[in-house]
Amino acid sequence: MICLSSGNYDGLGQIRELELKKVGLFFGFQDVKVVDDPLLQDGMQEKWPKERVGEQIGLYIDSIPNGVDLIITFDKDGVSSHPNHKDVYQGVMHFFNQKSHHFDLMTLQSVNIVLKYTGYIGALMQYPFSYTFYPDSIFDTIRALQNHESQLVWYRILFTFFSRYAFINTFDFYHANTNTMTIEYIQ
Repeated sequence: MICLSSGNYDGLGQIRELELKKVGLFFGFQDVKVVDDPLLQDGMQEKWPKERVGEQIGLYIDSIPNGVDLIITFDKDGVSSHPNHKDVYQGVMHFFNQKSHHFDLMTLQSVNIVLKYTGYIGALMQYPFSYTFYPDSIFDTIRALQNHESQLVWYRILFTFFSRYAFINTFDFYHANTNTMTIEYIQ
């Protein structure tokens, strides 16, 4: 797992880096890499060069002995329209479109604001039309968020219960250098 920023916008980068590693372990990631790059700083006004994002992704992949089979990232709208999330997508796509890789790519589809807050009802509405996996518990999401204490604020708890993303996520799947297909995933 790689994160391209420590989330230091509020000066909490070191704390958030440790928290992210705890969350990664919670979800079974054995290695969580947080990049500290002066060109990739957290912030709504920060523009991340797609070439630099792609370079960091490549460095990370090269550091893994057997490489990677799959990258999962944001789509072009960055879920919440956060500019850094959008830049991650642009950089990953820049890297993906190079011919020197052998991994697949999944991008999380952003949904409109109405659908975004349909929660479990939205997931049920999608069920008959989708390929789904069921969660062990919505409380796994809460437990993971508890490991990210600096991010644990009242509106994120509400978001977890009312957001469609806590129950179902739709991805575009890109097989190495071929076409696109869509799958649904209940988290």
